[in-house]
Formats: sequence, C-alpha cells, structure tokens
Amino acid sequence: MTVPSDDDPEQRIRDLERSGSVAPAGAVESSSRRALRAGWALLGLLVLALAAGGAVILAERSTHTVPGAATAPADPRSPIPPARTGLPTPVSPVAPVPPTPAPVPVPTVAPPGADVSVAGVDTRRSITCTDNAVTVSGVNNTVVITGRCRRVDVSGLENVVTVDESASIAVSGLNNVVTYRAGTPQLSESGIGNTLARG
Repeated sequence: MTVPSDDDPEQRIRDLERSGSVAPAGAVESSSRRALRAGWALLGLLVLALAAGGAVILAERSTHTVPGAATAPADPRSPIPPARTGLPTPVSPVAPVPPTPAPVPVPTVAPPGADVSVAGVDTRRSITCTDNAVTVSGVNNTVVITGRCRRVDVSGLENVVTVDESASIAVSGLNNVVTYRAGTPQLSESGIGNTLARG
C-alpha cells in the first residue's frame, strides 16, 4: 500500500476503500435505510401498544369497577340498584311496615237533653244520645251516634255520621254522608254532594 500524499485527498479515499477501512458509499446508504425501516417498525408497534392500553383503560372506566373487586348482588326488595363502585354494597334487611291502626273513637255520654258538639279534622267519636241535640262540623270526621237524639245537624266537609235514631236530621256543606238506622226523622238536605239516607 502506498502512503498517500497530503495534497491528494481523492487518492487517500481510494486507498482507504481498497484496504477495507471505510465502507463504500452504497453500503452506508443501504444500512442506514435498514435502520430507518427498523425504527419505523418499532414506532408502529409502540403506537399500537399505546392504543390497546388506552382502550383497556376506557373500558374499565366505563364500567366503574375495580378489577378483581367483588360487587354485592342487588337486593330484589330494594328500589335503588347498588352503586357500581367496585366495593361491596351493604344490604340492610327491609322490614315490612305494619299498617297504622285506626284510631279508637272517643266515647261521649252526654247528660240527657244536653247539646253535644263535635268539630275538628280527622276525629273519631262515639256518642250515646238520650234526647240530645248533636252538631257535627269540621273536615273528615267519623261520628257514630247510638240511642235516640232530638236533633242531629251535620255541616262541614266529608264527614261520615251514623245515627241510630233522631227526630230530625239536617245536613249541609260538601260531600257529607249521613246514615240513619231507624225511625222516620224529619230530613233537611242542602249543600253539594251530600248523602242523607236510611241504611
């Protein structure tokens, strides 16, 4: 091998190519293309892996569950479904609500011939009549009158009155229901939607 002179750089390159120290220009170009292709392939695989991971995360978020956590089964008696938090939902037993008992009527024994008055809202009364005059007013009251009355007057709204016997019965107001069981009382009916009848 000849020692190249410093003033001929082309000769120096030719000598180096012959000795194998420097790869030819075509070989350098083809190896850089292969590296570039391998880099693009690696980048494509990385993008696919990121897309798959993102899809898994979105799927987990849409169900709102923690992977591997058990959820409590829904109680068929509960009107509210359990929350899907991934944590067990405590289920409390639902006890049936007992029906509210009807209030017991308050009995009233009036002195013979005295006037008796029943008023208020949603009251229940039982009156024993001995020639008394009874006045019922208010809203949604239930009154049971036993014995014989001198007079029964009913007014107000949606009262229900049952009378054993009375010399006269008058009803006014709205949607009152008055029933008498015996006798031939003098009847007086006014107002709207009232009922006065023997029953």
